[in-house]
Amino acid sequence: MAINQDNVADKLIPTTGTLTVSGILTATTVNISTTAGSGTTNYLTFVASATGSQPQYTNTSLTYNSTNNAITGGIQGGTF
Repeated sequence: MAINQDNVADKLIPTTGTLTVSGILTATTVNISTTAGSGTTNYLTFVASATGSQPQYTNTSLTYNSTNNAITGGIQGGTF
């Protein structure tokens, strides 16, 4: 099954098999879940502006640890 930006609203995404996506698809929502377990390393996400359609970014030097409830990372040229 091929899904693209012109027909995505008309399709049900299969739970098995191969799914091919072409073009740019925009999600109106993102599924967010709790941490996978205590002590896991989680990466914070960023966007370039407060509104609009845009990608999410991460920085591997900025992390959150659920065991000690701490955000850690290297800070250059600013305060934390």
